[in-house]
Amino acid sequence: MSTPNGVRFTRRGNFSINKEGELVTTQGFKLLSAQKGDANQATPLSERTIKLPANSKISVSREGDIFSKQGPIGKMSIVEFKDMHALRKEGHSLFINNANDNIQREKVTTAVNQGFVEGSNVNAIKEMSELITAHRHFENIQKAINAYDQLAGRIVNDIADF
Repeated sequence: MSTPNGVRFTRRGNFSINKEGELVTTQGFKLLSAQKGDANQATPLSERTIKLPANSKISVSREGDIFSKQGPIGKMSIVEFKDMHALRKEGHSLFINNANDNIQREKVTTAVNQGFVEGSNVNAIKEMSELITAHRHFENIQKAINAYDQLAGRIVNDIADF
């Protein structure tokens, strides 16, 4: 996507249409279409924004192609990275790729699912309560170990008295 700080990447897929008819993120950043032609010759970002026809229903294929009843509109820029750890987080849901050779150009397997938004597979409240339960079990075991240690100390001292 195009931001005031340059091109950024996101996994957040909830897009909307701004008043100019462009596909944008929740922060208002313009979604970019796929690079046309040679990857070494960069197309200007202003030419890569995805503009949708007014009052038309669109559909998106698993490959990121955008269609309306009139035909194809464009293709979302779907990018995969060779090393995900090379990305740097910026803000709430944006990532920066500083190494251009980190972009994987062949065998891109990412699929777009229209009508779905990726979410976490973790229930934070449930996990927090399980963490508290585990902590309490740990404390109880620690108290039992201390009790056995004190008992062993008394036994050693009492045997010395005999």
